[in-house]
Amino acid sequence: AVADTFHSVVKDGSIDLSAVGLTKEDIQSISQIYIVACGSAWHVGMVAQYVIEDLAKIPVRVELASEFRYRKPLLDKNGLVILISHLREAKNRQVKTLAIVNVVGSSIAREADNVFYTLAGPEISVATTKAYSAQLIAIYTLALQFAKERNEIEMPEYEKLIKELDTLPDKIQEVIDNQEEIQKFAAKQAAAKDVFFIGRGIDYAVSLEGSLKLKEISYIHSEAYAAGELKHGTI
Repeated sequence: AVADTFHSVVKDGSIDLSAVGLTKEDIQSISQIYIVACGSAWHVGMVAQYVIEDLAKIPVRVELASEFRYRKPLLDKNGLVILISHLREAKNRQVKTLAIVNVVGSSIAREADNVFYTLAGPEISVATTKAYSAQLIAIYTLALQFAKERNEIEMPEYEKLIKELDTLPDKIQEVIDNQEEIQKFAAKQAAAKDVFFIGRGIDYAVSLEGSLKLKEISYIHSEAYAAGELKHGTI
């Protein structure tokens, strides 16, 4: 799923967003990015906030779709709303929209100004591992291309990062193949009643998703915290 999504927009060592519909001028004119999503897709948005701000130097705000819908958000008319689940509120406010979706012809895909299709295929698992992973690679390619088009990254670094992203499917396979070690680790933790995932920066965003996965699949109570917040109530 990650390889297919990545190779759908990478041609000859360069990212091509023409199928997504974003031009160089579109990218250069973005003043602010709002990411609207829920559940695991919101956790993708949390990662995106770190990556896009770091690489492309565009301010990013991440919104829960369920909250975004019921308040009156102040949206910059030159902003871009990236939807990983929710659409109409942004459309009503006449802000440019980009949907990251897995289903061709879905209502979001039909109504958004631009669409980035992830090629995850049908999601078999409750834990939405394929969709989450494909959304992450989509966000990374967007961040990298935004950085290039806005002259925030040098070409050697751009090319190096594309090559690095291309190694991810093999690295994912290595982790999957390491089942014996994973089973040993799982056996040690299986009796836990409460689990805390802690991380800083981008690792906090990953912790949020790890905690959700554990809850959904094992029914073990789990929470995720930014490392510096662990002292507020948790201890």
